[in-house]
Amino acid sequence: MHWTRRTWTTTTSVMAVIGFLALIFNLLWRPYTSVPYKTQAISPLHPAITAIMMDGQGRLLTRMVNQQALVVVPASLPSWAKHELFSRYPKWPHVAEVLWNGKSAFFHTALGWNIPGLYRVKIQEIVPVPKVPNSLVMAMARAHHDFTQSPWQWTGQGFRVQSHVIRVTPRLSLMSTLEPVIPSGGSLVILNGQGQLLAQESSPLGRSLSWQPHPLGKTLTPVLLAMALTHPQLFHGLTPQQGPRLLNIIGSRWGSSGIHRALVQLGFGESLTILGQPLTNPPLPKTTVSELSEGTDLWGTSDELARAYLLLVDEGKLPAVSWFFHGKKTNLSQHIVVPASVVAQINGVLAKEDIGTIHFNIWRPSNQMAVAYTLSDHGMVIVLQGTAASQTVAIVQQAAVWLSKNNH
Repeated sequence: MHWTRRTWTTTTSVMAVIGFLALIFNLLWRPYTSVPYKTQAISPLHPAITAIMMDGQGRLLTRMVNQQALVVVPASLPSWAKHELFSRYPKWPHVAEVLWNGKSAFFHTALGWNIPGLYRVKIQEIVPVPKVPNSLVMAMARAHHDFTQSPWQWTGQGFRVQSHVIRVTPRLSLMSTLEPVIPSGGSLVILNGQGQLLAQESSPLGRSLSWQPHPLGKTLTPVLLAMALTHPQLFHGLTPQQGPRLLNIIGSRWGSSGIHRALVQLGFGESLTILGQPLTNPPLPKTTVSELSEGTDLWGTSDELARAYLLLVDEGKLPAVSWFFHGKKTNLSQHIVVPASVVAQINGVLAKEDIGTIHFNIWRPSNQMAVAYTLSDHGMVIVLQGTAASQTVAIVQQAAVWLSKNNH
């Protein structure tokens, strides 16, 4: 057979095409090289946030980010690594594998180990956006049962926490507005008139003040006075102008049992003001008249205190504190009838800060504690602690500007 030039060229072209297709087939359909661990759902070592949180303005308080983690296959670890790891995590010898989503210095050291049984992977997890307090996000996640060790899913490139979107009441724009004016060692809590928590913020040194119960001192005086003035027969002659003697007079006429009932009505006592709160509130003391006048034996959290001041915002309505738009109420709303005339009497003796059409009343019984509230724009209560109390006016001014623009 004689090859012609044309036949040779055609044959060569066909062979080239076949070879090219074979190469593509080999690249696309080559056998999958498996990883030395299961690429199915895997349980994490540490609980993780599973909620993308969005505020009422559609702004995110949490976001998904890429991180590094380690898949641990305990049976494959060398003996020295087993000793190092099992002493810290004694449950690991009894599991087939676990996703180590760590943050500690030891975890970051282990990321550098190139050993059998420890495999670096990419993960996608949920974290607070910048300037949103981690403690606030964690509390909301716990309250909504979104801080769990539920299995993570394989994405083809790594593992991803299961997630869903929830709508929460804290406002990112408000927290961003106030963050620059909160001094080191200060904290604040803000509720609107419906009991929705709009902000719970602190500087690093003041973080514990946001959550831990603390002595209320004379901070409750305006609220207890409002309750007393709703009983004119018992408290005939009582006026806000009696100043320092007010708590003594209220305590002596009410007695210990009356004081206790009033505090329970205001929501104080051994409970959680809000779900997800890290610490429960202490039980009410067996308050005597002298203890009430000083306030040193009466403890509460900032959330409790803010809720009590809602009594002065909307004629005695005390809604439950909440931070979800669609969620189960944790406390029943109460209504203690407080006439507008009583609120006007109390407001008449408190310091005021007027910002445009918004009028705040301010009660600052000590250098470390202040409360500001307004009836404007559906109401707002601000509780300031620590060094934040010294910046009450500046914080109130910023809150009023925000309120006039956003509370609709």
